[in-house]
Amino acid sequence: MQWFPLLSRLHFGYTQNSIWDLGANSTPFRDISFRPSLFWQGAIPGEGLMPDMLRAGYEHESNGKDGVNSRSVNTLFAQPVWRTGFSDGRTLIFAPKV
Repeated sequence: MQWFPLLSRLHFGYTQNSIWDLGANSTPFRDISFRPSLFWQGAIPGEGLMPDMLRAGYEHESNGKDGVNSRSVNTLFAQPVWRTGFSDGRTLIFAPKV
């Protein structure tokens, strides 16, 4: 990505949530949501209260059905990320998504 270095920070993510009804005799899945996302992520050189990293992108959430049973939401988001490391090797991350 030497020609356009910003594209090297472009990422694709995918999340799928399935809610089971373990007591059901058939069709044990109550709901399934699919959420692909495309986002840019980059470090921000800064000090003090400035975040360490920034994510910004697009997410689409859908249940994969059509007609009256369809559910679909498109979201644009920005997500600043702050990290704090501790002496014992643990890290605390605060990343609110707006």
